[in-house]
Amino acid sequence: NNNDDDDDDDDDYYYYYYYYYYYYYYYYYYDYDYYD
Repeated sequence: NNNDDDDDDDDDYYYYYYYYYYYYYYYYYYDYDYYD
């Protein structure tokens, strides 16, 4: 069970990183549009 939990934690970390990257990209795109 502990192993499963560890795997879940790793997945959560990956998901968080992906979400952060997506948010940054979206913000940058929006900013660019605004400048335009």
